[in-house]
Amino acid sequence: MTVLAPTPTAPGDARPRRWGRRRVVGLAALIVVLVVAAVLSVTFGARDVAPADVWAGLTGSTDTASAAAVAKRVPRTLLAILVGGALAVSGAVLQGATRNPLADPQILGINGGAAL
Repeated sequence: MTVLAPTPTAPGDARPRRWGRRRVVGLAALIVVLVVAAVLSVTFGARDVAPADVWAGLTGSTDTASAAAVAKRVPRTLLAILVGGALAVSGAVLQGATRNPLADPQILGINGGAAL
C-alpha cells in the first residue's frame, strides 16, 4: 500500500482558498435558508400570524391567540431542526464508517438487526 504525502501548496495558490470561500458561502446560504424556513414554519399554520405577533410570541407575551400560537410553534420548530441535524449527522457517520457514499441501513443489515 502506498501512502501519498500531501502536496505542499504555494503561497500564491488560489485553489485552496477558492474552495474555502465556496464552502463558507454555501454554508451561509444554507443557514439563511434554514432561518427563512424556520420563520415560515412559525408564521404559517392553521392560523396565519402577523409579524408583530411573531415578535410578541418570541419575547414571551401571549396576550393574543396569535402570540400563543407562536409560543407553541417555536419549540416544535426548534425540535424539528435538531432532529433533522441529528439525522444528517447519523447518515454522515454511517457513510464515513463504511466509506461508502451510497451507504443505506437496509443494505448493511442494520434494519434486520434492529428488527430482531
